Amino acid sequence: MSNIKKGIIWTSGEKLFTQLVQFILGIIIARIISPQEYGVLGIVMVFINVAEVFVDSGMGSALIYRNNLDKKDTQTTFCFNLMVSLVFYIFLFVASPFIEEFFKLNGLAVFLRVASLVLLFNSFVIVPTSILKVKQNFKAISLANITSTVLSGILGVIMAYRGYGVWALIYQLLTRSILSMFLINIQCRWLPHFSFYKDSFKGLWKYSANLLTLHSLTRIIEEGLAFIIGKSLTPYNLGLFTRGVQFSSLPNSTISSVLSTVMFPALSSYRQDEKLFYNTYRKTIIVQSILIPPIYIGLVIVSEPLIYLLLGEKWMDVVPVLQIFCLGKIIFTLANTTENVLYSLGYSNIALKQQMYKMFIKLLLILLALKWGFMAVVIANAVADFTAYFITNYCARKILSYTMYKQLNDIYLFIFSAILAGGCGYLLSYSFSNPFLKILIAMVISILIYIGLLFTIKRLQYTSLKIIG
Repeated sequence: MSNIKKGIIWTSGEKLFTQLVQFILGIIIARIISPQEYGVLGIVMVFINVAEVFVDSGMGSALIYRNNLDKKDTQTTFCFNLMVSLVFYIFLFVASPFIEEFFKLNGLAVFLRVASLVLLFNSFVIVPTSILKVKQNFKAISLANITSTVLSGILGVIMAYRGYGVWALIYQLLTRSILSMFLINIQCRWLPHFSFYKDSFKGLWKYSANLLTLHSLTRIIEEGLAFIIGKSLTPYNLGLFTRGVQFSSLPNSTISSVLSTVMFPALSSYRQDEKLFYNTYRKTIIVQSILIPPIYIGLVIVSEPLIYLLLGEKWMDVVPVLQIFCLGKIIFTLANTTENVLYSLGYSNIALKQQMYKMFIKLLLILLALKWGFMAVVIANAVADFTAYFITNYCARKILSYTMYKQLNDIYLFIFSAILAGGCGYLLSYSFSNPFLKILIAMVISILIYIGLLFTIKRLQYTSLKIIG
């Protein structure tokens, strides 16, 4: 457990710091760069993000699941990742002029060819990162991520300020990837060799095949939806959608990243101890439920003055998008935790099944919503996120003893408390016209009320246990 605590401290500290840095630098860049330019980058990232899934192919997770560092496994994984990254880079390089013609955006082909280099750099990171996770050396991963994020972010701000537009975003992306590649490999002290072993690949592929299908399905549909928004609606709508997703995903991505980085290798090592496994899973769900709902409710109530202060008047159209996305993600992170539990138990087939259901519902809802316009698409996306928790737990009901009913019984009071506290904070801050005062009053009041409600819940639980005893 000490390794878990150290891992959570280092990883959560790194994620909070890097997210804060990215948030601040992203705000600075967004005040310089237009939503249209963000939309162009969004189109480029559609293709890169899909390719990234195939470059990894779940092989890194297979190394962690096996919980060993066999040289044949690591070298085979590296060679496979590198070969796939080369194939996809060549494909995107050749296809880029046709993609530019399809979107009718001048310069898109050059943007895509340069940005796609990130695929090659990232292929050198997968194996050493997996090795560090197996060794539970989260400090090394954290330091590399912090350094690469800060330095690349500073470069992005400088280039944006000097008028490089989309290029500022692309070079920020590439710089972060290159720095991460060097720093992770230096910390790991692992040297790759061009050796590929068929038997090793077959063993790894048995686990990673379902993960590849799962991640590729997820990425293709999510990026395909961005593709549809950019083509069927406008790049401006895509810019708003992308920025809304980025803001609303900050709490979820930070906490989920910490859990997947630390809990997956830890739970994989707890498979033989059912009691320890169950208690770790339950504590993780409860801690998330205490933190996540008030954060998202807080974002909903302060989104208007927050966007005005941070991004300026030109980004105010993103406010309702952000609010709707936040409501959809209140319990979304809990589904990610259950997915990690399925991975650690080796049920990648069940993880694939639940993800297929979730992606099918999301795709169906958004395609149906397209004819009613952009805001209908936003609502459909939020509804799909909200239902994800129920779909994941339904699919895992026969495997996990910590069922959806038990989870909801543990967490519902936290969710209602967050909504009540947020509502009070919003009403009491409504009369203030100054955006800074609005945020300050709403957040202070909401936090105080929520903390008071948490103590009330604790007393009620203690009293009920005393009566039962």
